[in-house]
Amino acid sequence: MSPLASIETDLTISDLEALGKHLKRSSYFIWIFRLACIPIILILLWSSFQPPIHITNIIISVGILAYFFTQTDFYIKYKFIKYIRNHPSAIGKRVYEIRPEGLFVKDEYGDGIRYWKLFKKLQETETHLFLFIGPHQAYILPKRAFASETEQKSWISAFREKMQ
Repeated sequence: MSPLASIETDLTISDLEALGKHLKRSSYFIWIFRLACIPIILILLWSSFQPPIHITNIIISVGILAYFFTQTDFYIKYKFIKYIRNHPSAIGKRVYEIRPEGLFVKDEYGDGIRYWKLFKKLQETETHLFLFIGPHQAYILPKRAFASETEQKSWISAFREKMQ
C-alpha cells in the first residue's frame, strides 16, 4: 500500500532526552509535589538537629533529598544512557509512513503498522513531534527530519486527520 506521507529520520540520545524533558515539564503534579516538599524538608532538617536528635527525622530528610536527586537532569540523562544500552533499537534510523490503516514504522530491527486507535495525541514542541500512545510512551519525530516547514505542516495535518 502506498503511503499518504512519509518521512525518514535518525533518532539520537538527545531526541530521547527531549521526550524525557517534555514529559518532566508537562507533569504539573511533580512540580506541585516538589514545591510542597521544600518547607517539609526544611522543617525536618531543622528539627533533626535540635536536641534531642531524632533519627527518624534524619532518615526521612535523607529519603526526600534522595528523591530530589533522582529528579535532576543528570540522573535522567544517566537513566537514558542505561536504557539505550539495554534497548539499542530506541535510537537509529526510522521511517514513518502515514497509511490509511495506521502509521507504518520501519527501522533496522523490523517494521510494522501501528493502528490509528493506538495513538492518543500528537504534541508539538519547537524541535520535535511526539506521537503519544500512552501517558509516558511516544514515538519521537524530530523536526529536523523535514525538508521544509510546508512538508512538516502537511505531515502533521495528515497525521491528525487520520488519528481522529
